[in-house]
Amino acid sequence: MYRTAVWLDRVKSASGHDLSITWKCFPLEQVNSEDKNFKLWEQPEDYQSRGLLAFRAFQAAGRQDAGSIDRFHLALLKLRHEQKRELNEMDTVVEAAKSAGLDLDRLQKDLKDPSLKAKIGEEYNEGAAKYGAFGVPTIVFEKGGAAFLKIDAIPEGEEAVSLLESLLHFMQAHPY
Repeated sequence: MYRTAVWLDRVKSASGHDLSITWKCFPLEQVNSEDKNFKLWEQPEDYQSRGLLAFRAFQAAGRQDAGSIDRFHLALLKLRHEQKRELNEMDTVVEAAKSAGLDLDRLQKDLKDPSLKAKIGEEYNEGAAKYGAFGVPTIVFEKGGAAFLKIDAIPEGEEAVSLLESLLHFMQAHPY
């Protein structure tokens, strides 16, 4: 997920492409659960999750300005992958929110809204049922088709743009 988010951010910067990206929650903690009845979004507030706080904060960030969710998402991923910060710690969420320029008071207030957890479940279920998602990132294309993408290195400059254009062309020609 981290490499894909950074790659797409580089594409925006390098190309001026008007990328419309809608990030959604797809907790791997849910995917990897051996308990068929387990629902991460239905766990009590004191449940020790590796990512539920981050997913709730992601949903709360989306309630702010139009670009808030993109900025927060990238800031949170960078903290996790570049600084090895834990996603289940409020300090990490706050630092990502500050970096993204979010209204911290509003974020704190919105984090208390129980409907955020239900939204995580809705997004997970949509990804699994509608798109066959099993991992992240799963990219759903505007003209049809979805693909799980794993990249080992983050392309830069024109190569970042070329990769996206090739992927878009391929998925438009083969939306299955």
